[in-house]
Amino acid sequence: MKKSGRSGTIFAVGVAAILLFSGCSDGAADDQENDTTVATMQPRAVETMEVVEGRLGGQVRISGLVAGTREADVIVETQGRILSVEFDLGQIVNEGDPLVRFDDRTERLAMQQAMEQRNAARLDFDALERQAERGTVSQTALTSARAALRGAEVAYEQALRAYENRTVRAPIGGRVASRSQNVREGNFVTQGTPIGRIVDTTRLRLSGSVGEREVRFLQEGQPALVNVTAWGAERLEATVVAVAAGSDGQTGSFPVAIEWENCCGDVVRSGMSASAVVSTEDTTPGLLVPTAALRRVGDSDFVFVVADGTVQRREVTVRDRFGPQAIVTGVSAGDHVAVTAVSRLRDGDAVLSTRIGTSEDAL
Repeated sequence: MKKSGRSGTIFAVGVAAILLFSGCSDGAADDQENDTTVATMQPRAVETMEVVEGRLGGQVRISGLVAGTREADVIVETQGRILSVEFDLGQIVNEGDPLVRFDDRTERLAMQQAMEQRNAARLDFDALERQAERGTVSQTALTSARAALRGAEVAYEQALRAYENRTVRAPIGGRVASRSQNVREGNFVTQGTPIGRIVDTTRLRLSGSVGEREVRFLQEGQPALVNVTAWGAERLEATVVAVAAGSDGQTGSFPVAIEWENCCGDVVRSGMSASAVVSTEDTTPGLLVPTAALRRVGDSDFVFVVADGTVQRREVTVRDRFGPQAIVTGVSAGDHVAVTAVSRLRDGDAVLSTRIGTSEDAL
């Protein structure tokens, strides 16, 4: 009997311990749930910008490669074995300077013969023309002599061109940007072979492209600032000189060209990377909203307007947009719209807001 009483005592103590542990666990769970509920009720910190009336504007950025406003590929218009090469990489050449010479003895003789034939044909024509004025020769003979003279002149021009082509000359002045490896004395080259490229870097051009939203803000004559990576942080004053009337068929973007006088000497060269900034402003005013404040669900655009510590979802109609700004209807000047944590906000949420500027300050 004594043994049975001891077991009952142990059983009672165990049950009491289980009940006590269970009660403590339930209390801890309740406290944790209450803490979560309090946390979700805490106001969310957001930054806001004030809606103001203004114009769409900002900066159109264009990236591309630098080139000379005049660049020429030098092409051989004859064929034969090279006698001498008179240019090299980086060399400054003037328009008309000889670059490559071929043997021209045959062409020189052919040109001289054609010149003599032209001169003889001219003498014959002049003599017949004087006789025709006196009426001692027929008009048919005079016409034939005139045709013979013209044929001789054409033959001479062709022979002269063939002779001149035996010396390849610089088509423009500038620096030699490239030279073909085949251009060596003794090598045989054929007609149409490219032998080098000359770049005039006194005036430089940046060619790039922009999208359909930006192209309408650009026009010829607008000032621009160019940053050439190799030149450093200093921006160079430039001008927009061309804006394409249509988009590129492959990329869908619109080509733009910007030019400036080269004040950097040899530091800036053709083929270097560069970027340009063109400051723009639209002519149509409206209520500006930072694009960071806009959300879109389905076909609807909306913003969160902050007032009295809460946010109100406000549907808007986007009339136009450019860069970090949009012109909308559906809000009023002076409204404060949330620009941070927008994707986590819900209509009626409590917030702690900090104004960081106006919609004109959006970057």
